[in-house]
Amino acid sequence: MTDLIIREPDVAEWDRVIYFFRNHMLLPQSRILVALRRQPVERFVAAAAWWTEGSAVRFQLVCQPGTAHPEIFALLINRVMESARLAGRQRIQYADVLTDDDATCNILKEYGFAPLGKNRFFEASYEDAWQRAMHLFEKSRPHIPPDWSTEPIRKHRLETVWGLIEKHRLLPATELHYYWQMNSPGGLDLDASSILFAGAQPIGTMLTRNGQGTFYIDVRVVQVENRRLRALGNLLLFHHIGKRWSPGGQIHRLQFHGGEAEHRETANLAIRMGGRELPSRHIYAKEL
Repeated sequence: MTDLIIREPDVAEWDRVIYFFRNHMLLPQSRILVALRRQPVERFVAAAAWWTEGSAVRFQLVCQPGTAHPEIFALLINRVMESARLAGRQRIQYADVLTDDDATCNILKEYGFAPLGKNRFFEASYEDAWQRAMHLFEKSRPHIPPDWSTEPIRKHRLETVWGLIEKHRLLPATELHYYWQMNSPGGLDLDASSILFAGAQPIGTMLTRNGQGTFYIDVRVVQVENRRLRALGNLLLFHHIGKRWSPGGQIHRLQFHGGEAEHRETANLAIRMGGRELPSRHIYAKEL
């Protein structure tokens, strides 16, 4: 570890930093720490990005493949915690949700982090879900209110639907703003993601990311009291995806995301579509 340096990157190194976080969320307001090895050549081996959300600091860690990272991550975590305390924040929270067998999870536990909440995930065959959704849509088409329609989110700002999704707390506002932007790594599919309108009033949304053969449905909300109309709204949102992405292409799976207590309807819907529950993932945080 004697040749290891932990520091903020220089301006001239920023392109290397961007590349290091190429598969991760890097918010514009993030502060960065990099871990450099000086031998045999100077190189980044790990990094941490952190940012403030209200009274909390959120952060994430990345490392080069094959890097033995526990000790390096420990140094980065200590530095981020120190910065959070100096900034007067009350809590530090890891940005990603982690399964129990994730190596980062064990490192966080060693430094006093504990689960703040559990996120449930369900996976279903895209072809099976597509067949079911399209069949039900055609069957239910005559009952859908004539002024209901969907539009891709590409045409709209996040603020159009924030009032619908804020209370479900499935994704923080900072992440949604990041994912909503065009060309954000791992961001929302701006055409498959949609908003459900009753006339000009937004009443629902489905936000999805497309990656590695899977549509990740991060947010699905239909804000209608009548259960039957709510089901029709969900069908319209799924039909919006289905008419753009037929089975047999690059998408093979749907993955649904729901909170442990919030938005339990997600579990029921995923199971009705033939889905199975995946191992739970946890949000890890520590009070300062």
